[in-house]
Parts: sequence; structure tokens; C-alpha cells
Amino acid sequence: MSRVKVTYVAMDLNGYKPIMTASTLDELKGGLDDYYAVGKGEAKCWGFYPTESKYPDVDDYQGYFTYAWKNVTRDEVMVIKDKVKVYCVDYYPHTTYQI
Repeated sequence: MSRVKVTYVAMDLNGYKPIMTASTLDELKGGLDDYYAVGKGEAKCWGFYPTESKYPDVDDYQGYFTYAWKNVTRDEVMVIKDKVKVYCVDYYPHTTYQI
């Protein structure tokens, strides 16, 4: 008997660097909210936008979250918008059988 392990991975917009992982999409959003300091009023989550892939079983890409955060440099305050890509990865952990 084998189990399927599901992990949600948040990647930067370029898809090169994982920001964090979680076992559910809600946990991932909570972690991203902490990462962007949403609770401290430093950023806002504009929502999750699911993918409308033509081939959903082929691609692990689920959609993206959009965050707006303030970048303060000297006298200038800019609002930066980030897209965080979300992937759902299924894998089968190695199982060792003992007799």
C-alpha cells in the first residue's frame, strides 16, 4: 500500500526560487500572508487566481496569488505588485517493507 503525498509550493514569478511549501492551499496562503506581512498592514493580498489550463493533468501549476506591498526608499513610496505562482506536487514516498 502506498500513499500519495501532496505538497503546495509557492514560487517567485520567474519560477526559479521556491518561497515556501505547505500541505494545504490554506496553509500556504497563511504562510505567504506572514511572508508579506499582511497582518502588520505592510501588504495586501488581492486574491488567488486559479489556472484555466487546457491540460490540467499534465501541468502541476494551480494558479497564482497577487500581493501588493510598499517599497519605501528615502522620500519615495512605491507600491509593488508580486505574483506568486502556486504548484501542487503529488509524489509517492518510498515505502520499505519488513518481513
